Amino acid sequence: MPFTTYISLLSCENKETGPEQLPQHHSLIYFKTSTAAELGDKNWFELQPKLNDKLKVEYIDDIIFVSRFIEVNACTNYAGDVAIKRDSILLIHKALSGDACTSTAIDKVTYIIKNPQMKKYRIILKHE
Repeated sequence: MPFTTYISLLSCENKETGPEQLPQHHSLIYFKTSTAAELGDKNWFELQPKLNDKLKVEYIDDIIFVSRFIEVNACTNYAGDVAIKRDSILLIHKALSGDACTSTAIDKVTYIIKNPQMKKYRIILKHE
């Protein structure tokens, strides 16, 4: 293969960024989003009332455990992050670029956050 062809192939290489490669706040220990039900599933109707629930927040020693059921696009992947400002923690639930569709799902999102000062925070979930 000629050298110029090899360079042009390298420059056209498409690199994908997975959720594990996104930069995250140093206090975020763990993020997970898992599908609990898709539209039409038996569980969908059982879980739908939980969409109105508040965030479940547990302070355990020097960590904060936060979870909640949310409605999402069934075909999109998501990443999580946090932003901490004074007395507030903003939980970020970000849609990654990719395929979206008209189908919805109910996911359970979970965040585990370092809290070395064992401080109580106001916690807000933001979808991007």
